[in-house]
Amino acid sequence: TTLFRSLFQRFMSILSRPTNTEREVRAYAEQLLVTSKYLSAVCKEKSGRTAMDWITENTVSHIKYYLLQTDLSVKEIAFKLDFPDVSFFCKYVKKHLGESPMEYRKTMVGLSEE
Repeated sequence: TTLFRSLFQRFMSILSRPTNTEREVRAYAEQLLVTSKYLSAVCKEKSGRTAMDWITENTVSHIKYYLLQTDLSVKEIAFKLDFPDVSFFCKYVKKHLGESPMEYRKTMVGLSEE
């Protein structure tokens, strides 16, 4: 429906703001004046993916950008992306990219130099 499409588009618009660092569905749902469950259902209906899938993809995209396109330290990146601490950031990166931030940076920079 149009209502679903509009809500999904508004969610994606908020998610894509460069200054956005939220990683919880609840935060987006509150901004959109709906429940987390409803927002996820709408995302699933419109895209086949949950709101959390989209949030994670967006966060990982930011992490990759900062690791590969800047000289910021891991601590600076964690701070910039509003992670509670460096340890949590490193665990998040390892979970989603398969290696630590520094390993990922070295691997990807090494690949681009070949």
